[in-house]
Amino acid sequence: MKKKLTHKQKKQLQALLARSEQAFSLGRMDVLEKLCLQIDNLCRHHPDALHYRGIIALQAGDAEVATGCFRQALAGAPKQPVFHANMGAALLMQGRAEAALDAYRQAVALDKRLLVAQLGYANCLLQSGRAAQAAVWLEQLPSRHLDNDRICLLAFRLCYEASQWDHACDYLKRILKINPTHADAHYGLALLAVAAGDFDEALEEVGITLANNPEHADAYKVLVDIYSFSDMHDAYLTAMQELYQQQDLPSKDKATLSFALGKAMHNLAQYERAFEFYREGNMLRRSMMPYNHRQALASMHAAAGAIPPAESAGSSENKLPIFIVGMPRCGSTLVEQILAAHPDVES
Repeated sequence: MKKKLTHKQKKQLQALLARSEQAFSLGRMDVLEKLCLQIDNLCRHHPDALHYRGIIALQAGDAEVATGCFRQALAGAPKQPVFHANMGAALLMQGRAEAALDAYRQAVALDKRLLVAQLGYANCLLQSGRAAQAAVWLEQLPSRHLDNDRICLLAFRLCYEASQWDHACDYLKRILKINPTHADAHYGLALLAVAAGDFDEALEEVGITLANNPEHADAYKVLVDIYSFSDMHDAYLTAMQELYQQQDLPSKDKATLSFALGKAMHNLAQYERAFEFYREGNMLRRSMMPYNHRQALASMHAAAGAIPPAESAGSSENKLPIFIVGMPRCGSTLVEQILAAHPDVES
């Protein structure tokens, strides 16, 4: 049984919660963590304190701990839409897109105006390969949100994935009309220029991106595909190496720079150094993958067990599934199309 708080303790708790909200809005995670400890001393397992701890873990990149905190917070306050939305973010960080979709769906059901839940839901759809659904979802948002750069960037990604270049460009222009130096918007224009085969424009947009954000790792990934490195003292190469050496660089950015530097070194015939960068990039990328060998095997066995037994060879209603197995880019789609052309095979 929970101990009842006195009137004085209730006032202290409210004051701590108000200070916690202020610390969170200012991005002071160190202060927020101390305030959570004080809240615990007054009221253990308070949902808000658990939620804030989840946010702290999420920002530190520990999605598993964050998920546990959000789950406990929701056990105490199941009707808090923000709790569900942040649970979705933690699940998505672990690569669990379907579970994240459920969390965001619950958040939207509780508060249709919660923008972070709307964006999270669309992002989940995008990451699970349902860009068209995500685009329809975003179109339902009030027009006033189209001045929000996060929404426009997400809409750009959806249109870009669907090869709708003109619509994708329109969303970027909306951002640049408000903020002409927006680095991500210029990076998006570089991607569109590459898609159109205009490498001079792409290089110009990459230059603008890096001028406004010298730590834009993805811009360097585009750069190495369209730029000819002259020598080991090239300014872009030096900037990439300096960024790569930063101690607090996120693993995702470091992996991206590893591959970019590998390609740059390869182009300069520095093959041993290129190999080291490629190896580092692969190690970093593997460490970020939520792949579990045993879970994957268990899923495969479960799928195999769900296949119905083969019907008699002479049956005209044989619905035995055909699995096409192969490495990426090996021609599996072509094989699928060849088989689907047979009158007795349905794709």
